[in-house]
Amino acid sequence: MKRWVLFIILLVIFLVIGGSIDATTFRNPIRAANFTELLYLLINFLWVLSVALLPLAIMMSAFYFLIGGGDEKKITAAKDILLYAFMGFIIITAARGLIPMIIDVLTI
Repeated sequence: MKRWVLFIILLVIFLVIGGSIDATTFRNPIRAANFTELLYLLINFLWVLSVALLPLAIMMSAFYFLIGGGDEKKITAAKDILLYAFMGFIIITAARGLIPMIIDVLTI
């Protein structure tokens, strides 16, 4: 019973205090005015991330090749890492050029 009374008192206090607070304006943290700009920002972020991670993936693949020692599983894993890293980089790079083309076609 005491918990309910405490809950109701706290609820009333928060409602009274919350009603007296002035409205604030929030700044857009994404800095995109429309969906097209949001796509550009997202693709550019992914491209910068892929440019940063591609050398790391290449070094990791080379490390797997070096420590593989003839083990077929490690060599296959190294080849897969290298293949997927380059495929991801190519897809992100193609998307960076493909989005402006799609926008140009849709705005005509």
